[in-house]
Amino acid sequence: MSVSFTGRLKRNFAGNMSEVEQRICDYFLHFIQAALDGQINFRDAMSHLWEELRTLRAVDYDLESAVVLKRLGSSEFASPVASNQNHVSPELSLEERAFLEDAEGLIDWVTRNGVSFSVVLQILGHDLSELERDGFSLETTVVKRCVHPKVSGWASRNAEPVGEADEQM
Repeated sequence: MSVSFTGRLKRNFAGNMSEVEQRICDYFLHFIQAALDGQINFRDAMSHLWEELRTLRAVDYDLESAVVLKRLGSSEFASPVASNQNHVSPELSLEERAFLEDAEGLIDWVTRNGVSFSVVLQILGHDLSELERDGFSLETTVVKRCVHPKVSGWASRNAEPVGEADEQM
């Protein structure tokens, strides 16, 4: 029997997210959606997410410590979105919009399908690390250094129904 890509992910990375992991994913989605809505620019959103991932790494991925340290995922955390309400962000390029939609799709898919939080950390962490090397310029990362983001395609994968096989026998 052939196992689909989605099936392999579920099998290899199964695990329900804790409440703290879900709060952190929601927090990440907040910045992704703010960038998609033009409330903050792409570079600021990616820079902020990179800093949050670095916080997680600094506490050896002890999520409770990260939340206490930076109030990560807390509704009390003062986000850059609130401080930029009067600022008009430049319009996203098609590539930036696709990247953000794919990142959003990844987090949504992982959340809906009972896949471990580590998948979000691995995929998003890789892409943010590559973007950080180029000052969070997606164009430089993708075009000049030929790095293909690992979040690519997750917006369409997220549209798949939950619990149905991707491939027929």
